[in-house]
Amino acid sequence: MGVDDTFSEELTNACGFPVTVTVDAHETHLFFEDQVQVSIHYNATITGNGKTILLRNNDLEIETAQSVTIVGVPFRVLDAEGKTLVKDAGFLYFSFEDGTLVLHGPHPGLNFDLCAALQ
Repeated sequence: MGVDDTFSEELTNACGFPVTVTVDAHETHLFFEDQVQVSIHYNATITGNGKTILLRNNDLEIETAQSVTIVGVPFRVLDAEGKTLVKDAGFLYFSFEDGTLVLHGPHPGLNFDLCAALQ
């Protein structure tokens, strides 16, 4: 757990005001003969412009030589009181061989503006 200087700097530059990102992240990697499974738990507190928002991301990535599959909640933003502002969920599949991308479920986070949430 600690301040993510890189993400803090990126958001400070993008937002135009100082932003601090404090992160607590955990990954578990399971290695199999034909795939790697990565369970990711990423919790961040983002503070800037006198406001706080929270990232609470939890997903499972399954990586093979041919593809990557992600299931779970890869992107969720909450306000300081815990109300969900945006939440991606469902299924993402990408093929390295032919570039196929499949998205199932709601993915409104693809266009979510963290800076606007701190306004």
